[in-house]
Amino acid sequence: MGLAIKIVVGLIVVVVAGYLAIVAGLFFELWPTDSNDHSLTIAPETIAQLQLLHDRRKFVTEADTLYGGAPTEQIRFQAEAPLNRLLERLISDLPQNPRKSFVLQCFKDTLREFNGFDTEEQERMLKYLEEIMDIVGVESSERLLTVWRYRFPL
Repeated sequence: MGLAIKIVVGLIVVVVAGYLAIVAGLFFELWPTDSNDHSLTIAPETIAQLQLLHDRRKFVTEADTLYGGAPTEQIRFQAEAPLNRLLERLISDLPQNPRKSFVLQCFKDTLREFNGFDTEEQERMLKYLEEIMDIVGVESSERLLTVWRYRFPL
């Protein structure tokens, strides 16, 4: 009986530790940004598209989305700020670091700033990041975005 109890207790400890890792965001913090890394082709047109996104008002009602916009102008401004900083970093540094891993690390740094926002703004942020991925030619976030949003690699 002693061995069975130790096994059960061990399983409980593993389950509780896994749950705490999910809640604490540990999966996101440990999630690699260099999986399937490769170089990107960053043309002047790529930078121009990033600049257009930077200059556009974000977290507002857009006809082609279900997102109704941030609830207040203050929240819209607070949500837009980290996204604009990300775009500024990509515009200035991506030509010298044209790698998928660089883009994903920039995403990770930005998403750390975005945890306090409501679900709607978080979902909209993911759509902006997917738009950036399309612009720069990154086909997959290697589940980084999923791990951030759901705290687990679903």
